[in-house]
Amino acid sequence: MGHGDTADSEKYPFGRFLGYEIWKRDPTSPWIKTLWVALTVTGLLYMIFSVTIVSYFSGITDTWDRHHELPENNHPVVAMLALVLATLGLSIFRAHIIVCVSFGVYGLLILTDVLLGNAQDGYKKTDVQRKTHPWPESWTTENITCYNEMFCEPTRWGRFLRRPGNTLSNVTYLLSSLCIFDSSLRSAYWMSDLVFAVMLLVLAVFSTLWHASNAPWSQYVDIWSMDCCILYLIIRYGCLASQTVLTTLLGTESSISQQLSTSACVLIYSTIVVGLGKSYSYKYQKRWLHGNCPFSGRARLLGRSNFRGRGQENVHVVTVCAFAALPVIYTGIPTIIQVLVIGSVGSTVAAMWAFRTLVLGWTYRLFDRWLLDGCVPMNYFASGRQPSWFRTFCAAIVSPTAVLHFFTGLTLLTGYVHCRSVEEFVSI
Repeated sequence: MGHGDTADSEKYPFGRFLGYEIWKRDPTSPWIKTLWVALTVTGLLYMIFSVTIVSYFSGITDTWDRHHELPENNHPVVAMLALVLATLGLSIFRAHIIVCVSFGVYGLLILTDVLLGNAQDGYKKTDVQRKTHPWPESWTTENITCYNEMFCEPTRWGRFLRRPGNTLSNVTYLLSSLCIFDSSLRSAYWMSDLVFAVMLLVLAVFSTLWHASNAPWSQYVDIWSMDCCILYLIIRYGCLASQTVLTTLLGTESSISQQLSTSACVLIYSTIVVGLGKSYSYKYQKRWLHGNCPFSGRARLLGRSNFRGRGQENVHVVTVCAFAALPVIYTGIPTIIQVLVIGSVGSTVAAMWAFRTLVLGWTYRLFDRWLLDGCVPMNYFASGRQPSWFRTFCAAIVSPTAVLHFFTGLTLLTGYVHCRSVEEFVSI
């Protein structure tokens, strides 16, 4: 494991927790700042138990899980696997193939890294930084400025997998995309689901490429596909709500309301995919992420941020809380739709998995360099001591972005499963 990361500045060196600095430089009243933090923490804690709370206070006691004879007394992982198979219509055989293909692909990446070995043997460190074997020189993978300002996993100079944790953790995105591919044709929303599966596959491929090679151009595709994947389930719940309104309130024939809603879903989502693609193509042409990270907490503290081309924007406590509270907003919209419009919370098992994996992955990732930094486990294993395979492995599994990838891959799969369970209720 190499240690190519250097301090961004003497004032805010990499690895230093920036929360204290953000708090001190925020002119807002301490009471208001404390209130923002308390509300954010309360919201994230609420998400862990939100399914039970919503079911109790709304009076909606959906029995979807019991109707599908899911195991009640087994381990949660066993129950979740049974739920995925039941909801997506996957056979045990096809599920085994998907698992073998997903982990086999990333196993091949590990094998390639081992076989190619360390390209820095016989080179001075400065030469190694210029020689980014085995990636093409035209990809300019020696440009690590933006990467170092966003992620704290150390660079392994001269290796095929330069950041193994951030790279290999994308396996859950590939696994989820293949599951959705297989299941999409058995859904009324098959066309938009298929587009979602494609974008999830694009995310798996280009996130893997970005973290393995550090080719700056690949990050634009990575973020584009990530945004598209994040937005889909909210759009799908909105279309399920429209289907419910058309059928129950307006008296539209169920087949017609379903056709209108599914058509709207694919039209809206495809428009967003194309629109975001054009946006990130423009940002690539402007080389938005080829230099310093323009939206990081450190860049804002240093007075050189340029978020969305609007110039310097200071980082305040409310800014951090808004980032931290995104899971609450993300899940809050579908929950409101389910309770107030559809009248079903679907599978409670799937909802709990989706909410909890999202909270865990996203909250821990706030301690990556792009916002708060100061990830204690990473700072310990990535310190300047003698590198070894054990330290590389430990740094990989505690990397905030690696944790985000792994758990949000599960979030997207279980969130899709939950949406399918709600779809089944609407279609009755």
